[in-house]
Amino acid sequence: MDLPTTEINEEVRAALIEAYSELNKVDRATVASGFDGGLPLDSILGVELACAMDKLFNIRIPERRLLNTRLYQSLRAFAPVVETCLSEQRQTKSKEGINERD
Repeated sequence: MDLPTTEINEEVRAALIEAYSELNKVDRATVASGFDGGLPLDSILGVELACAMDKLFNIRIPERRLLNTRLYQSLRAFAPVVETCLSEQRQTKSKEGINERD
């Protein structure tokens, strides 16, 4: 799966910074400065971040997406997966709303 190359939504960026900061007991400024790379990020932390995004945005990041090792290059590389799941959720809710009106 290729990762989207769109701009990162500020809400998603802030959520990832906050979650990473809390999970690793690192101040937000340090996490923000390392958002594009330089912060330790592995698949275990990726699962923990996915759980944090699930709690915050009520989205489920499919396990198959978390298998992509490129996600763990940086928080910026991880963010598009969150963006994609949010977009899919919005589309689903929009379709459900249209079907309910029919």
